[in-house]
Amino acid sequence: MYLAAGDPATALTRYADELAIDSTEPQAFAGWIVARAALGPGGAARRMLARPEPVRLPPGV
Repeated sequence: MYLAAGDPATALTRYADELAIDSTEPQAFAGWIVARAALGPGGAARRMLARPEPVRLPPGV
C-alpha cells in the first residue's frame, strides 16, 4: 500500500514492524527488500532482488 503510493520509507517501517512480530513472514520480508531497494541506489537490497538466497527455517516452523 505505501510502496504503491510512493512512500517507501513508511513501507520499510511497516514491514520492519511486521518482521519484528514474525521474522519468518515471507511477504513482509520481500516487501522490506523492495522498500529498502526503493530508498537507495544499489547495495545489498538490490543484490537480494537480483539473486535471492533460500532461507532455511528450523523444523516445525
